[in-house]
Amino acid sequence: MEQKYSSEEIHDLLYSHGKFDCRLSRNKIENIMANSYEHFSLLCLALKTLGEERDFELLEKFINDSDHRKRYIALDYVLYFEKGKEKYAHLVNERLKSNDIFTLTGALSLVKKHKLMQNNNRILEVYELHIGKVIHCGCVCPLRYIHDFESNYERIIALYRRAPKSTKECFSKLLTDLADYSRFDELFSVFANDAYHKVRISAVKLAIKHNRFELLEPFITEKDGHIRKLALKYHKSV
Repeated sequence: MEQKYSSEEIHDLLYSHGKFDCRLSRNKIENIMANSYEHFSLLCLALKTLGEERDFELLEKFINDSDHRKRYIALDYVLYFEKGKEKYAHLVNERLKSNDIFTLTGALSLVKKHKLMQNNNRILEVYELHIGKVIHCGCVCPLRYIHDFESNYERIIALYRRAPKSTKECFSKLLTDLADYSRFDELFSVFANDAYHKVRISAVKLAIKHNRFELLEPFITEKDGHIRKLALKYHKSV
């Protein structure tokens, strides 16, 4: 009968005096992972930390596990290995084809975490379908990894206009970082006139990024202190 371990026991077998010090054999790790979900994530982390080929191969065994939770976690840790990205990034793309919102948000999280460049527009399609529902601020980052950001600019600015208040801040950061200078006038106007101060500060950052310091003067009397301080700092340096 497989020995049962408490979370404290597993932790003590993996760490000593706050440092990683695995005292479990790979066979023991595999048996625990196969027979329980309770310690699965922590043991995946241990295998990733050990980082050898045999650890990668052990993680691979759970890519097609019958437990969907184990499949997701195993895929997450496999993708930390370069070999894993080469072999299994396509599984993230498969998840992005789902109509299940939890599967989609999980896939978006993997794109963001592992910086998985996408060569199609499926992420944009996901956002266009779900922007007003559960796509939240933390999930905007995957748009950084779509193929040819500039050619999709019009779709992304349209998403910005539809986005809920908190998510507009993240879109403004994304557009500030990645949009071509040819979009400057439109974006500066859009951000500067937004009612939300966390979007208006993107107008200041956009002007600073492109050395358009002459546009900062209206912001030195901004009611928001962060915007005012940032604008004043660069306006004085002209």
